[in-house]
Amino acid sequence: KKFTFKYHTHLHINSKGKTYYYVYDLAWMEFSNDEILIIRK
Repeated sequence: KKFTFKYHTHLHINSKGKTYYYVYDLAWMEFSNDEILIIRK
């Protein structure tokens, strides 16, 4: 809530061309306008 997606520490593009945006140990990937995958490394 009130998270600003334009700020991130680094990004990773996987072999399928999907971009993961990282903020330290948390990452997210946009599937569509309505869905976002959030992972912790």
